[in-house]
Amino acid sequence: MSEQENAAPQQIKTGGTVAVVIGVGLIVVGALAIILPVAASVTSVVVVGWLMIIAAACAAGMAMSGGGWWKLLVAALYLAAGIFLIFDPREGALVLTLLLAAFFLVEGVLKTIAAFQVKPERGWGWALVSGIASIVLGGLIFAEWPSSAVWAIGLLVGINLMLTGFTMTAVSGAPAERPESRS
Repeated sequence: MSEQENAAPQQIKTGGTVAVVIGVGLIVVGALAIILPVAASVTSVVVVGWLMIIAAACAAGMAMSGGGWWKLLVAALYLAAGIFLIFDPREGALVLTLLLAAFFLVEGVLKTIAAFQVKPERGWGWALVSGIASIVLGGLIFAEWPSSAVWAIGLLVGINLMLTGFTMTAVSGAPAERPESRS
């Protein structure tokens, strides 16, 4: 084997180790978010607020470079929303939770319609289950609102982080496919 052929498995192993460490970290952070959904919800809202402030700066920069007055209005909107979320994360969580519930409901309806459009293709039932689950989740969040604002964002972010961590860990631990050597 050449040095290049020996280096490739080592790079995969190193990348895999890093991915496992990051994956485990995401699992831990996700578990903490699930255990402490209120803190995770507030943190998530504040992070979204900062992202909106960064978006405001980008939009303002584009407006200054000839993007037009409407981009300044977009920048102002981003800035106002970001400041609102940072300085009043509990109220921001109420608003974001309503948006999240509406998103799940609309997504669920669209997934359900799509499932019936592809019926009887293989897997259409899973698409239907996913659509119904999204509708139920959106309905539960709406039904429990405003109290769902306390837990919904943090819980869902925690679940997502854990699933991402499990996926990274599983994928990085899988053996890499190696092409057949040609002699």
